[in-house]
Amino acid sequence: MNNTEKILKSSSIIIVGVIIGKTLGIINQALIGRLLGPNGFGDFALILTILQITTVIILLGTKTGVVKFISGYSGSNDKVGLSSLITQASIFNFLMSLIIVIISFFVLNIFFVDKFSKTTIQLILLLIPFYAFYPLLEGIVRGFGNTKYKVIAENLVKKLVRIIVFLALFYYAGFKIEGALIALFISFIIVVIFILFIINSKFISIKELWQNNIRDEIRGLLKYSWPLAFSSYILLLFNYIDILSLSYFKDSSDVGMYVAAFGISALIGIVPQSFTYMFFPTISHLVHSNERTEIMKTFSSTVKLSYVFSLFGMFIILTNGNLLIDIIYGDAYVDSYKILILLGLGQFTVYATGPTGSMLNALGKTRQTMICDISGGVINLTLNIPFVILWGTIGVALSTSISIMARNIMTLYYIKKNLGSLLFSKKYLIIGLLPLISIPVLFTLTTLEGLNNYISFLASLLLGGLSVYIIYLINFFNEEEINTLTVVFKKVIAYIKIKK
Repeated sequence: MNNTEKILKSSSIIIVGVIIGKTLGIINQALIGRLLGPNGFGDFALILTILQITTVIILLGTKTGVVKFISGYSGSNDKVGLSSLITQASIFNFLMSLIIVIISFFVLNIFFVDKFSKTTIQLILLLIPFYAFYPLLEGIVRGFGNTKYKVIAENLVKKLVRIIVFLALFYYAGFKIEGALIALFISFIIVVIFILFIINSKFISIKELWQNNIRDEIRGLLKYSWPLAFSSYILLLFNYIDILSLSYFKDSSDVGMYVAAFGISALIGIVPQSFTYMFFPTISHLVHSNERTEIMKTFSSTVKLSYVFSLFGMFIILTNGNLLIDIIYGDAYVDSYKILILLGLGQFTVYATGPTGSMLNALGKTRQTMICDISGGVINLTLNIPFVILWGTIGVALSTSISIMARNIMTLYYIKKNLGSLLFSKKYLIIGLLPLISIPVLFTLTTLEGLNNYISFLASLLLGGLSVYIIYLINFFNEEEINTLTVVFKKVIAYIKIKK
């Protein structure tokens, strides 16, 4: 089995799980967005942003480091290294959580006391440790090269619990934002317990972790992770300055509109993100073994797949944006369409270039990743404030997309510098030409009075099918890649039939 097939076969389970998870996630977001309205949805998005910020600060870049180190130690069967790394990383995570909870208590009660109720603030503080510990556990499972348990926990268990608990609290107890937060808290407790059980039963016993914790691993982990930590803090600006600036300069309904559009635009990355999940541990192993030919081959195939799936994802989502917004969030969010277009173009850039950040990190070039992230963050910070003042949510979406594109262009520069090639050809342009030209045409048609959104949907499917035929005509995928895709496609279909 070649490495691309290995990534895809592992990803096939993820793809099914992610599609189910994204569907449940959309249902959850639609329920919160519809039941709380744009204002309540905006406030909830701000709370999630606060939780994400505290999580990044607590992790200090250790999640990526844990994946890389565990991937190496499990491959060499280094039990002492595994035990010491996992134990010390968990203790570090716990201590950082305590510090951040104390700081957050004062920050929330000083700056957010007029925006959130006392109960809401207490729930946020309770959520912080679980919100930060879960990504570490996810990194541990990912490091061992297993995918299905993470998929079950993240995309099935957590999201199902959130939907059920939120609906129960909303309709039977009258809870709104508090109900959404309680549902989130309960779901995190359940998935943390679930993943701890999986780690203990499938990978390494928790008792063994404490017994073999005899080697100093935290120093090496932090040495590797600190550039990523600094990069992650810059990414806080890169990822969350949009919501923070909208919350400050505009009102909660603007935040709600923006988050709704961002959520739909993120669907572009469903399949490419699944590839990236297994790409990092696989490519890390190849780098560790110094298999340059396989590294280039695996990266090239992954980039091709990411480009094609993100291209079609962007095409279908942007040409049917009005229809998707109406179905998912309702008439109250109809003004999100233009925001969706700008964010969709930015999301496409992220996934179309392939897992460039993961490639640089696997090569040990974390400082180069940091430079790219800092540059993107600075651009977003520089543009975001004047853009939000001038153009509101449209300005924020434009700033976010420009900064994402700039960051990814820089990663491509470093990929070429390290690998000697970008692995792109004119075939990429040929494939993308029809969808990219069609988007503004179909967008214009959907703005015409009386044109049914479903006609636009059928037109997009027809043009999408034509693009697939072009891929076939120009032999974009080689024979080995086609065979691999065929095997994986059959596996996905078989997996779906089993689930039915």
